[in-house]
Amino acid sequence: LRRRLTDEEKLREQLQDAFRKACPEVDQERGLEVYGVSICYNYRDVWNQIDAMKDRFMERVEVDLQNQYANLEISKQVSGENASIEGFVGVEQTSAGSQETMELQVAEDRKQAKAWFDEDSPEKLSS
Repeated sequence: LRRRLTDEEKLREQLQDAFRKACPEVDQERGLEVYGVSICYNYRDVWNQIDAMKDRFMERVEVDLQNQYANLEISKQVSGENASIEGFVGVEQTSAGSQETMELQVAEDRKQAKAWFDEDSPEKLSS
C-alpha cells in the first residue's frame, strides 16, 4: 500500500480486492467484505504541535464545562438554591489568557489540522 494513501474508502476497496484475489474460495463461500479501515498517520515531525493542540483542546473543554456549570449555578441562585463555583478553570487561567485569544487559537488549530489531512497540502501527513 502507498504511504500517502489516506482515503479510507479507496483503501477499503483496495484491501477488499486484495483479499478476494488471495482467497477466492472464501469470498465465494461466505461473501468476503471489508467493512472499514483504520489509518495510522506518521506524525513524528509534528508531534509537538499535536501535543500543544491537545493541551489547548483540553483547556477549552474545561472552560466550556465551567461556563455550563456557571450557567446552571446562576439558574439555581435565581431559583433560591445554594450555589458555589469553585475549583473550575476560567479562560484567564489557560494558556490563551482571554476568550478572544482562545478563539483565535481554535481557528489556527483547525486550519493546521485541515492542512494535515488535505490531499493537496504540502503539509499532508503520510499514513
